[in-house]
Amino acid sequence: MFSTASGLGEAARQTYRVLSDHGLSPSAFDLAPIFNQSDLGASQLPPPDSLCGTTIILHVNAPETLPALRALGARRWHDCRVIGYWAWELSVPPPSWLPIARHLDEVWTCSDFVRRSFQNHLTCPIRTVPIPISPPAKLFARPEAFDHTPIRILSMADGRSSFHRKNLLSSLRIYLAAFPDPAEATLTLKTRNLSRFPDYAAELEATCQSRPDVRVIDESMTDADRWDLLGSHQIVLSAHRAEGYGLHLAEAMSLGKLVVATGWSGNMQFMTPENSVMLPFKLNKMQDPFGVYPNLEGAEWAEVDEAESAGLLRDAVQQSEQMQRLGAQARSDVANELDGTSIIDAVTDSTT
Repeated sequence: MFSTASGLGEAARQTYRVLSDHGLSPSAFDLAPIFNQSDLGASQLPPPDSLCGTTIILHVNAPETLPALRALGARRWHDCRVIGYWAWELSVPPPSWLPIARHLDEVWTCSDFVRRSFQNHLTCPIRTVPIPISPPAKLFARPEAFDHTPIRILSMADGRSSFHRKNLLSSLRIYLAAFPDPAEATLTLKTRNLSRFPDYAAELEATCQSRPDVRVIDESMTDADRWDLLGSHQIVLSAHRAEGYGLHLAEAMSLGKLVVATGWSGNMQFMTPENSVMLPFKLNKMQDPFGVYPNLEGAEWAEVDEAESAGLLRDAVQQSEQMQRLGAQARSDVANELDGTSIIDAVTDSTT
């Protein structure tokens, strides 16, 4: 999905970059137009000349695997090694995904959390290959970088990924409880596809209580604009119920930003008490009123303690030296652990 602003698109672009940087000469096939998800303009990356004997890495969800292979023109006689790069946000796998693995030689997952969800249900090899993070060499400050508030906080969510799972309302309530005075901070709610969910948009607006320090940006952003947005805030807040990875959290950490997020699910691949603030939670039965995720037997996800989380957020802001120390450790950890080495190891390993 090279030309989409979703996490799938960014993961594909980062994988392509890592392979190119290591001299493996990858080709690209943009599937976004096929699935009507091209919102960043046409991809300029070179498509493959031939599939014979190649390794195909499919950055699509499992249900799109067969349409993707058909679009590629891949056939069994091409003798390809086909890898499904899967992201999933629940501790229980969707039954409809499991038969798809018959068409794959391997499954890569973006975190150990996702791998554990699938590992007892697949017969093909499965391994964790974290999405690499590569911050730009230069950021261009957005206008909000020049306001005079002492702290700027950012929360992000895409409606197609379920606003209920992303739990933007909880992040908003945590912020409002932590900073009852609008002069203390600002909160940016960066959304995508919010207009498709008018009831949720109305609930967000009502919860904001006309606070001038809270604003909503609902649009698809290019990679450059998204990085600039992350760079113009000091804290990224996420009260998510579950994440398969939490790409924007890792990206914020790569810039030395403080991440304050639910201490559960895929973001535990790179978050630790030494590099971030983890919000307390309890696990509840998974139910998604938006219907993005099916009700799966045994599936759970997190519900943060909003009162305690508000205290942790306020403490983080008031302890500026601690915030800087955590941010510096976050930048170092992401640079060392999410540099793409795992992709090179996985793609060149023919023993799987």
